Amino acid sequence: MKSALLILTLIQSVQDIYKSANADFDGERWTEAASKYEQVLKEDSGHIPSLFNLAVCYSKLGKPEDAIVIYRKLLDQNAAIYEARVNVALLLEHTGKRTEAGQEFEKALELRPDDPQAQLNLGMFHL
Repeated sequence: MKSALLILTLIQSVQDIYKSANADFDGERWTEAASKYEQVLKEDSGHIPSLFNLAVCYSKLGKPEDAIVIYRKLLDQNAAIYEARVNVALLLEHTGKRTEAGQEFEKALELRPDDPQAQLNLGMFHL
């Protein structure tokens, strides 16, 4: 009974931290939000919303390499997240990794072949 209560308390705590991280994220307090998303991920390393938002925080904090690592973890878990594909492609391009960026833009287009924005992203990349 005590272990079930401890697990319930831990789950509630993680949910509270996640909600607080989202409030910081919405308030553009990137450092605070990143720290809280990291805490959530210590308890649930596969929490996709925390991975995505942590990568955004790292981008906003000028840590593109850290953001790329997190986006790759996210895409390893779910390769079909279009926004993560585009964001990692933009970061790869920004950090001079053009070949990898092009591959990610192409994968994003594969996810949404009829999406004009996906086509535009790839077209702009090749310009």
